[in-house]
Amino acid sequence: MSVLTENDQGDSLIEEELNSGGLDLIEARLYSSWEHQHWSATSVDFTRDRQDWIGLPEEQQIMLIDSIATFFAGEERIAVSFAPLLLSAEDQQQAAFLATQQSDEVRHMLFFDRLWREVLGIGEDSTRAAVAGARARCNEAFSELFDRRLAGVLDRLRLNPRDRDAKVEAVTIYHLIVEGLMGLTGMHFLIDYFERKSILANVASTLKMVRRDEHRHIAWGTSYLRSRCREQERDGFLVQNALLELLPVASGVLVEGGQAACDGLDPVEFLDYPSVRVSYFALEGLSRRLKLIGGATEEVQHFVASGAWRASRLM
Repeated sequence: MSVLTENDQGDSLIEEELNSGGLDLIEARLYSSWEHQHWSATSVDFTRDRQDWIGLPEEQQIMLIDSIATFFAGEERIAVSFAPLLLSAEDQQQAAFLATQQSDEVRHMLFFDRLWREVLGIGEDSTRAAVAGARARCNEAFSELFDRRLAGVLDRLRLNPRDRDAKVEAVTIYHLIVEGLMGLTGMHFLIDYFERKSILANVASTLKMVRRDEHRHIAWGTSYLRSRCREQERDGFLVQNALLELLPVASGVLVEGGQAACDGLDPVEFLDYPSVRVSYFALEGLSRRLKLIGGATEEVQHFVASGAWRASRLM
């Protein structure tokens, strides 16, 4: 699947939901999709994947462990910190959808826990120890994004679930940056890597189900921010400011050593993919979502679209 085709598919889902009616109808449709798309993190058979893993060279194993560690640690942070967003629900329909996302995040964490211990065989004897092992492999950019910026805004929302500024910023960080910019990008290249190397087939298949969940979450986040940003200019500026501040941080989480805002110029790689390909995928998708959100986000729309264009010229 090409980069453009996958982003088209995900954003088509968002556009379809936006055309279905108001936010409450979108939330009802996304909840219904969740009911029909269940999968089990505890029933995946990783026997063949473990055999593939044992046969990989040590250098390749280390590269994959470092890449997967960020996903595992990130899913754990989201799973354990999501409650303030659920408590901020503005009506029963929104609460129902957000409850499905919290359930998804726990399921994703359990999947990565099994992957870490049963496939990678790192040997921790509990989920807590496994998470600690993954966190030890994450960099300072991860701590800045998850432990300071995301945790800080969620604490504000916990103290006051009706704090609209905090909710807009939290959804921007969760749904546009962590899930959209970073999650979908990393999973795209992990899945492509496993399929290209013909390894870890069940891991790749399960990652596709995780990715499907993330598309549903991002559809809600984009819809929510669209409704807010087109109602209040202030909310558009909140989204824009959060993105402009955190895009360089997010690039450093995903691509170790990346300092630019994913403009394709960093001489670093994710797995064996050059930064320019990672940058293009991430920014092309974000650019589409920002156009759907609209409102007072013109500056960041231009910034992101320009970054995607520059990356495309270098591919």
